[in-house]
Amino acid sequence: MTYGTISTINQYNTQFTFVSFYSKNSQYLDHCQYCEDCFACSGLKKKRFCIFNQQYSEEEYMRLKAKIVEHMKKTGEWGQFLPPELSPFGYNETVAQEYFPLTGGEVARRGWKWHADTESQTSNYQGPRVSLSVDIKDVPDDMTEKILVCERTGKPYKIIPHELALYRQHRLPLPRVCFDERHLERIRRRNPRKLWTRSCMKCGKSIETTYSPDRPETVYCESCYLKEVY
Repeated sequence: MTYGTISTINQYNTQFTFVSFYSKNSQYLDHCQYCEDCFACSGLKKKRFCIFNQQYSEEEYMRLKAKIVEHMKKTGEWGQFLPPELSPFGYNETVAQEYFPLTGGEVARRGWKWHADTESQTSNYQGPRVSLSVDIKDVPDDMTEKILVCERTGKPYKIIPHELALYRQHRLPLPRVCFDERHLERIRRRNPRKLWTRSCMKCGKSIETTYSPDRPETVYCESCYLKEVY
């Protein structure tokens, strides 16, 4: 009996809650644990009959909650998840930007936050430019103490010891772009969040797939695929 929840565990009859565990009969909780009959609370643990983190008697709680819900229904807020305006993060700092990318202007028109990246190659003196060897065998141990500069964005980045050990283990060269750029490259390898109607390339059955018709891959329906791999 949960609805509109994110990152929750063992909830019962809770709605519009975020990172709240083992709670029940509550709405609009944020980082609450083992709470019951609470409304619009944040950071509470083992509490009951609280509104905006304020303790009430059961009778007071029921009366005030009903009054707030009635008001929220008039404003159209009731039944909606916590609004993006309350997020402490910019839209482009969240995974929403990966799945549903927007420009800064589009985010601003919606009244949401946008994180303006002020880092630049020349914002602070980072020492002389470090030359990266093509062969990982030639990379010294003290490379983890150096500040590198992304060849694509000019942002500073570092290589940590465990990362260097991994590159050495697999005989991979050091990356020449910062982590954010490497992450975007991985995201671009994902199929788009869209379905195309196509025909199975073995039996001709109509299927829906994330592989667009102009892709070169062979696309099978589920039954043909299972016969092929098993």
